[in-house]
Amino acid sequence: MKILVFTEGTVLMHALAGGVSREDRVKQSQAAGIQREERNIAFESNTVVSKAAPGSVYDLESYIPVGNAVEKLNQWKQQGVEIVYLTSRRIKLEVETIKKVLQKYHFPDSQNLYFRQQGEDYKDIAERIMPDILIEDDCESIGGEKEMVYPHIKEELKPKIKSIVVKEFEGIDHLSTKEINIKKHIAMCGLDCSICNAFIATKNNDALLRKKTAKEWNERYRKDNRGRSPIKPEDINCNGCLSDGPIYLYCQRCKIRSCGFEKEIKNCKECKDYRCEDLIELQKHFF
Repeated sequence: MKILVFTEGTVLMHALAGGVSREDRVKQSQAAGIQREERNIAFESNTVVSKAAPGSVYDLESYIPVGNAVEKLNQWKQQGVEIVYLTSRRIKLEVETIKKVLQKYHFPDSQNLYFRQQGEDYKDIAERIMPDILIEDDCESIGGEKEMVYPHIKEELKPKIKSIVVKEFEGIDHLSTKEINIKKHIAMCGLDCSICNAFIATKNNDALLRKKTAKEWNERYRKDNRGRSPIKPEDINCNGCLSDGPIYLYCQRCKIRSCGFEKEIKNCKECKDYRCEDLIELQKHFF
């Protein structure tokens, strides 16, 4: 799953917006005027960026996250979601400043920052990326719908992109996993594979998480692994119990998984012998 998130106004805001109400943030933005750049401006433009008042709407270096946006996005990232961002900035210096802000506050996938090339509109970026979900604010302070992304996407493409609109400067803290509809990967036994480190490391190709998980699992299951080879970082690869693979080594050997496949079911609850002794024993350790 890929989620495209607008930056300014949705997950980022000017420093002076911190500590005041959402309504006051909107007023501050309205007072500053629309931060619009002409469609024909080039990324490599030598336009001199005027000195902005500290903490103001135009002081991009001072931008801060809106609420707990970083934590929320990292939660989705850990569930296998790819995060991409869209900024309102066009000039190289300003685009790079926004990227530095994302990096500074540890936004996940901060390298995935898109911007409008010369002659492009926001819809062109969205149509090129084709995210599963587009999250943007309602642009209350700068003109509303006409300044947004989704309303201008081609009608035939709209059904392929789920639109989530939040109030400007409200943030995304209130968005639930259910609302985002992140797909869960439920194992035969009922465990949620999507929150397992092996699954997350595989989806994100995260070498550090593989190493950390191998170390933790060697320590945690050492008593149960007598006679078995130590778990290596390269062993931490899994696309989930019911997937075509790869499957984590010990999950391949799981009696419950094998039993379910033999009975041609996808979950133990479908079995007439639910809950069997094997499932009860497993649930003592993992549920």
